[in-house]
Amino acid sequence: MSLVVQDGHFVYYAFSSLCTFKSVFRLDLSLHPLSWVETKSMYYQRSQLGVAILNYWIYAVDGFNGNHELNEVEAFDVHTKELKMVSSMSTSRANVGVGVLDNFLYAIGGFSGVSRQHLNGWTSIVEMSICHTSPGVGVLNGQIYVIGGHDGQWYHKSVEVYNPKTKHWTSIVDMHVCCTNPGMSVVVLHGLLYVLGEEVNCNCNNLLINVALE
Repeated sequence: MSLVVQDGHFVYYAFSSLCTFKSVFRLDLSLHPLSWVETKSMYYQRSQLGVAILNYWIYAVDGFNGNHELNEVEAFDVHTKELKMVSSMSTSRANVGVGVLDNFLYAIGGFSGVSRQHLNGWTSIVEMSICHTSPGVGVLNGQIYVIGGHDGQWYHKSVEVYNPKTKHWTSIVDMHVCCTNPGMSVVVLHGLLYVLGEEVNCNCNNLLINVALE
């Protein structure tokens, strides 16, 4: 599943497994006992999507509808509960990582590269050194960290960092293990980047994945 936190009070999640759903649920952390409540469903049934929150809008990016990859992007206003379609991606993709930095929404990896959205349009930026499908994405100290994933054949433990000021990617020290989504979470807390869950065998040739990567 894909999960975002709003103001430390509400947790929203949308399913991001191999099954496709339109459902979105919300957890109000101020209530006791805690319980999940279904909220407004997405327009598109999708799995393997990317999710992020920007200016109180939750963005659902791309994904897979059970038949083919999507390029549609929809946004949900957590205050007014408005749901709307926004600019579609130029290419369809699934297993995309999404991050927010400097009021830009970045869609990273998946089956077709890296791009970002600001206001009403998407723009491609410089490519990473290797393909990252199902990566973990974290934002720390004004830079975007892209972690692990796979390239359609091999799993990775590599980490690349994007600096929006220099517009360059830099490779940093590898993780100790290979990790990939779904099942991996990246969390920033007190100036540290944490990677949790979904360790895989780095030497495993993933023969079950058939994707066309640019």
